[in-house]
Amino acid sequence: MEHSKLLNQILFYIRICYPVLFWGFTAKSQNNIPDSLNNLLNNQKEDLMKVNSLIELSNFFRYSNTDTALLFANTALDLAYKLDYNPGIADSKKMLSALHASQGKFNEGLEFGFAALEIYNSLYSAAPEALKKHISVKIADTYQNLGHNSTSQGNIAEGLKYNLLSLHLKEQLGDKKGASDTYYNLGLLNVEQKDYAGALKNFQSSLKISQELNFNSDMALCYNAMATVYINLGLYSEASKQCSTALLLAEMDKDKFSLAEIYNNLGNLNYFQENYSAALKNNFHALSLYEETGIYQQVPFIYNNIGLVYLKEINYYESERYLNMALTLAKKMNSFELLKISYANLFLMDSTRGNYKNAFLNFSLFVKYRDSLSNIENTKKMVQQQMQYDFNKKEDSTRVVQEIKEALALTEINSHKITRNFSLVGLVGVVFFSTYSFYRYRVEKKLQIHQSLLNERLRISSDLHDEVGSTLSGIAMYSHLTKEQFKEGQTQEMVKSLNIMQESSAQMVDKLNDIVW
Repeated sequence: MEHSKLLNQILFYIRICYPVLFWGFTAKSQNNIPDSLNNLLNNQKEDLMKVNSLIELSNFFRYSNTDTALLFANTALDLAYKLDYNPGIADSKKMLSALHASQGKFNEGLEFGFAALEIYNSLYSAAPEALKKHISVKIADTYQNLGHNSTSQGNIAEGLKYNLLSLHLKEQLGDKKGASDTYYNLGLLNVEQKDYAGALKNFQSSLKISQELNFNSDMALCYNAMATVYINLGLYSEASKQCSTALLLAEMDKDKFSLAEIYNNLGNLNYFQENYSAALKNNFHALSLYEETGIYQQVPFIYNNIGLVYLKEINYYESERYLNMALTLAKKMNSFELLKISYANLFLMDSTRGNYKNAFLNFSLFVKYRDSLSNIENTKKMVQQQMQYDFNKKEDSTRVVQEIKEALALTEINSHKITRNFSLVGLVGVVFFSTYSFYRYRVEKKLQIHQSLLNERLRISSDLHDEVGSTLSGIAMYSHLTKEQFKEGQTQEMVKSLNIMQESSAQMVDKLNDIVW
């Protein structure tokens, strides 16, 4: 029973909770082919204007053909170096940071992002006041690219940090489009943390701005993201409505990336509704659009989804083929999260087929990534960064409140001097007020302690459930493996398996004792 429950939990996570994180949207649909820009580029001499034109063309092809976009960005970078044009070097590297993220090359994306940020900071320090706002916009966009690459690698804490830095700058600059993008990305992070109320709040904030700006594709992505939340909550009817609205908006702009995201989500919805033929149709449609636009970053997720659908249809050959294709890309991208998901999927397939030896190997790799200390530290850092951002945002208003309190305190002192003849009455009032305040403080403190204990119990309960589920699943698989070893007369191997089961049981007892004490 525990084994089956754990399989379902892993399955839900790998299809819904994490894949949505892998893409933060950053651009509205672009429908007009820039013929004038292209003609200008062909007739331009190699100067600063040509660098800027190349970067504009790269940005135009960013979501429709990443290979072409990379060609323009690299050409711009080479020319900017040749001309010793630092703003062009920074702009080219900022674009390359975004494009490498789209292609799943996150290490390169981070390298270009940090290099661009260093140049922008240097330019900002030396710039006159009139240009500082312009450079700040580029710094905010670079933070967003760094957040995208970090999150996609599985470093959620760093992803949150850079997204909050981006949001802070964009709100200061009055950049509505940029703020909308960042609210969306923060919503994706909320989904990963299972904070669905926070996710909906951020998606709705993004949607409101997109509606004001009348960006259909951005609105489509917001509705699609909200559909993901409803799928997580099991509200499939509401999810279907959100997907339908998203599809209409995306088709109006004929935006292939938005359409790919929506068909991907529809495939997930079909899967949980057990409509596997529709799930395959939508997954293959999404795959075709991702490959057509060069957004290879999402391809491993589609392979995983297709593999899981074939597993439900008991087509083990196709299931294994697609899951191994996903694992190959995960290794190529060197993404912590993608590797974790791939090993979890292979564990599911091997368990279903009764190949317990391979299942245990893949399960061990999945647990290794899932329980990594880096993930625990990520969670702690995320909480600290969110609190710091909230503190900074409220800092100005807090300062005003403090000044008011100080003014009131001064007034109280002056009033006390005037009414010193009534000191006895005042003293009684102060004692009464202090006693009452102390009483209120004690009550509130008790409530806080009670809530903290409740939260800690819930955390322990969750940890205990995961620990017990993981251990029981391991023991179950080793018991099957031991039976096979017994049949084949592999005495030494059987003893090893039994020892592992004994050690796992002992470790679980120790962990339970630690939790109790």
